[in-house]
Amino acid sequence: MQNDSNPDYSGDGLLSEIDAILVNYSHHIINLFVCSIGFENFKKACVLDFGAGQGTLAEIIRMKIGNIPVCAELDPNLLSILISKNFPSYQFLSEIDAKFDLIYTSNVLEHIEFDLQALSDISEKLSRTGKLLIYVPAFPILFSKLDQQVGHFRRYKKKELVSKLEASGFKVISKEYSDSVGFIATLFLKFFRFSFALEAKTSNLMKFYDRAVVPISIFLDRLGFKYIFGKNLFVVAELRN
Repeated sequence: MQNDSNPDYSGDGLLSEIDAILVNYSHHIINLFVCSIGFENFKKACVLDFGAGQGTLAEIIRMKIGNIPVCAELDPNLLSILISKNFPSYQFLSEIDAKFDLIYTSNVLEHIEFDLQALSDISEKLSRTGKLLIYVPAFPILFSKLDQQVGHFRRYKKKELVSKLEASGFKVISKEYSDSVGFIATLFLKFFRFSFALEAKTSNLMKFYDRAVVPISIFLDRLGFKYIFGKNLFVVAELRN
């Protein structure tokens, strides 16, 4: 399992495949981030991408907002990709001296066994007036072979994530679910014991999800489903004074 002493992420190939297909999904995450703090605030902020992967979200931010995030990525192979894309990149938070106005992390904390320590480390890099944006898988009931396959330790309950944030010195500003239709789709896939594989069948399924399911989910979330359930959980927090 990936950690500081074993930084290689075994799902590199799968990550590349998923990122290349889930375009609407990735843009939706950035839209959530931008709406939570405002476009101009995002544009002028000093931003850190914690667990940047191969820079999919950082590239969208650079393209759509004109901000260049600093990237933190444990895996040396992914770190090399980030550097090749001209992002200021670090393997460990301890290597970074700066404080940030905005730190975001998307689909990362669930990969970290000691997530409470990770949140504590993140708190040391956030400015006193800064914001932390977290996007993670939700509902333990959805945990399946898919989660195991991509190296997830958990899917989060709202109370669990809020509790861990508070224990790490944060105050939660807002919390909501995301991807209501995805919740149903994920439950369906769990029931039929679906697993990822780099093959045409899986790629077609992901393309259908990104092009058909994600837009419907965005619409339903805006109608209020985000307050009831969703495949993911989106939380905005700040340091507790």
